[in-house]
Amino acid sequence: ATSRRCPFPCSHTGFSSARKAATGSPPRVNAPYSSRISSRTFACPCSSTSSTERPLSAPCLFAVKNPRGEALTLTALGNLYSKLGEKQRALDLYYQSIQLLEPLEDRIAMAFNFSGLGYTHGDLGDPSALEDYTRTLELFSKANYRYGEGGTLWKIAEFHIANEDYKTALDYLNRSSAIARTLGDPRMQAIPIAL
Repeated sequence: ATSRRCPFPCSHTGFSSARKAATGSPPRVNAPYSSRISSRTFACPCSSTSSTERPLSAPCLFAVKNPRGEALTLTALGNLYSKLGEKQRALDLYYQSIQLLEPLEDRIAMAFNFSGLGYTHGDLGDPSALEDYTRTLELFSKANYRYGEGGTLWKIAEFHIANEDYKTALDYLNRSSAIARTLGDPRMQAIPIAL
């Protein structure tokens, strides 16, 4: 089988070490996919250089032919780089992940990538964040993932609040709250009241 390059530093513990080396904290992956990612998915041939001495972009071999696993890993790294302020690298990782996921028709996983694009574009002041969140909402809706829909409606509302379109924001918050009531989630229900 042909090996692929992945953006991990070489280490036996793969994803966890990549996150810990950069931030000192364990990885966080959007549920419900975190349980599918295992450090054993990746076989990294280590050299004498420790993972903490290398950037996250250092190459290693992605030994297992698992496009979904690779895509979810790219998503997680995109989230990490966005938090670290490396926005362009984060965007590149999200787009790579989407490219891998499109043939698999995994709508929820793709939605998390578009949500990441929205968050990152929003931080850059790019109005295309709204398009990203709209695509996220569409994908969650098609997958009937109600928690994703409610959370995305909230993010779209935040976008409109930042642009001082409070009437539109309130509409999205009320839609989010309506979903929260059907799910029995009091935290999401309280958002419009708090505003």
